Amino acid sequence: MSDSEASLGAVGSTAAADAPVDASARRRRVVLRDPVADVVPGRRARVKGLAASVGLALEQRQLFVLLPYAIILGLIASLVAGEAPEPWALSLTGAALLAALWLARHTQTAARLLGLACAFWLGFSLLAIHGALFGTPMLWGSVYGTYQARVDGIVSATPAGRRMVVSEIRPVGPAKPVTFRRARILVKSGPPLAPGDVIEGPIRFYAIPGPAVPNAYDSEFHSYFEGIGAYGTATKSVQRVAAGDPAAPDRLIDTIRQTI
Repeated sequence: MSDSEASLGAVGSTAAADAPVDASARRRRVVLRDPVADVVPGRRARVKGLAASVGLALEQRQLFVLLPYAIILGLIASLVAGEAPEPWALSLTGAALLAALWLARHTQTAARLLGLACAFWLGFSLLAIHGALFGTPMLWGSVYGTYQARVDGIVSATPAGRRMVVSEIRPVGPAKPVTFRRARILVKSGPPLAPGDVIEGPIRFYAIPGPAVPNAYDSEFHSYFEGIGAYGTATKSVQRVAAGDPAAPDRLIDTIRQTI
């Protein structure tokens, strides 16, 4: 064997011997490598701060982390803005965002940003949507007359009178019709009443007052979402024109409540 052939054989055997070592070293490097650092070079320098965290979440498709925050920010923005926009404006904006999201579905960054914009719009429209579904027309000013109404529940019963929630309010005679669905009234005298009874008498309805001082309890806000559109007072004794079903669930619950 010549000297050149011997040197080639030595090189080949050395390479063959070193090959497993290099492969294992490469495997160790792959195992020890930080996957986040591969996606975003200089990770420690980039994830400092809110803007960098948002960018990292967008890069790694972690929208499920950002979407709730976008909804909360939209809800806060709607509270800061005060009066909600018209429903047609919210609907038009939502349709435009959804159309833009559909058109940008093949562009990852634009689609993710539009997804965040849609979540922000959802939070901004949340109170308006809730009001449209569960809100109630509110009485502004006052109205007086003889009305019939169904007792939905007894809120409290004291020697001074009984506070109750009534619905199905219908005018009797020349009384003015009302647009609100339910009201909370004070009845000072009359027969014992329970849920399901239909009463008739002179009632003065008035607007629900707002908070007495800033940040105090806002009865107008809560009544709006409870379906109560006015407060009222029976100026004279009311009469029961129809009794409710004793086996009705609301009547049984009220009987147990009053007994307790």
